[in-house]
Formats: sequence, structure tokens, C-alpha cells
Amino acid sequence: MEKFKITEFLEKCRHKISYIVWRQYRRLIRLTSKNSYMKLNLDSEFRKNELKIGELSPADLNLLRERIKRSPLLPRTHDCISGYYNGEHAGTLKKGWANHFRYFDLKKETKNIKNVLSNIAPTIRSCLGHPFRIANMNCWGMIPSSAGFGANAWHNDGFPAGMYKLLIYLNPPGRETGTSEVRLPDGSSTIIEGPAGTWVLFNSTTLFHRGLPASSGERMVISFTIVPAFKESVYPVIAGVDANFPWFPWSIPNHDN
Repeated sequence: MEKFKITEFLEKCRHKISYIVWRQYRRLIRLTSKNSYMKLNLDSEFRKNELKIGELSPADLNLLRERIKRSPLLPRTHDCISGYYNGEHAGTLKKGWANHFRYFDLKKETKNIKNVLSNIAPTIRSCLGHPFRIANMNCWGMIPSSAGFGANAWHNDGFPAGMYKLLIYLNPPGRETGTSEVRLPDGSSTIIEGPAGTWVLFNSTTLFHRGLPASSGERMVISFTIVPAFKESVYPVIAGVDANFPWFPWSIPNHDN
């Protein structure tokens, strides 16, 4: 019991230190990026609500769909690389993996996904006002019976300051086909709708959100965790299904651009 209390105390300390480090890291990046991005027209939609909706090109959408069709499913085990928090997120998945989600193994598709992300990187950069990198990527399908379960209940991601979520919908997002609902700062909510290839970038910590499963079929999404960076990289790091966020900026594996 005493050992558990010590472990719990150390975990709380690491959380506090992590949030402080990421907050100061973001401030430093904003400061060093200020002159470089002064002439950049920052996205007004994102500045208002910290939410931006866009759309992939047909070619990029077809590429993603084709590569995911060829990708195997991940086994029903749980993984998280070292240097990442995997607490409550992992526990939620363990309760309903088999019955609600299918996760795809995209380790062999990082080059193709990187190419797709490079095409929307300028828009993301204009939203954030500074360079960024990908801290984690997952691709999953959600079955219709998952309403109210896990990510389909109202929640926030609890990320440190400066981290954002990017979702790419491989099927047309909507009430019938499955989508996401996000509560805006003014108290209203918006349901993400559009053609296949629609994407949304938003602050998943300050904005409560939930998934809306399809009435039939499978809601297919690629999810990215985006963090501030001094040097931009759209390489899609795969930290594991259980990975929530990197404890520190240096916890993210380095990959060549």
C-alpha cells in the first residue's frame, strides 16, 4: 500500500513537471517564431474557436483509403513506447477494444501519410502560428453500437498546453455516417459534416468533444496528436494505441525529414 502511494505521488509530480515544461516550451517557440510569422495571415476561424475544418484532395484521400485497405489490423494487445503517458486512456481501451474498435497497423505507411500531411501542413501552420510536429498517430474504425462508450462520451484529452488533435475522416462525416461533435467556447456545439476526406484541427483539451458512431457501417478515422516544435516535421510518429501524450518534448522519437 505504501509503495502504491509513493508511485502515485511520483506520477502526480511527473504530470505537474510535464505540464510546466510543455507550457514554457510553447511560449519559447511562440517567441522565436514571432518575427518569422508576423507576415503570415493567421487563420481567423481557428483564432476564434481553436477549431478549423478542411478537406483533403481527392488524390490524397484515395491514397489513404488504398493504403489502409492493405494494412493489417493490430492485435488486441496494448502498447505504448517509453516516454509517453498511458494512464486513463489505456484503461478505457482495455474495457471495450474487442467490441467497439478496430485499429489498423500503419507502420509501413508512414511515408505515404507523411506526403498527405505535407499538403495540409501550411494550413495547420497558419492556424498555430508556429512550426509543429506529429507526436502520435492512430487509425481506427468504430462500429455503430459504440454510442456513449469511451471516446463517444463527452470528454477532453487533458493534453498539456499547445497540443492539438487532427482527425481525418475517411468516410463522409455526418450524423448517419458517423462523425464528431465539439462544444465551442460560446457554449454551442458543432457537428463535423462534409465529404470523405474532411479533416478537423481543434484544441481537444479546452473543447469538450465526443464521437458520434454511424447508424450503420463503420466510422473510419485517422487521428494525429500535434505538438509545437522548433523544426517542423510531418513524419507520423506511431507511439502506440495506449499513448496519450509525450511527457516532454524530448520524449518524441526523432525521424529524418
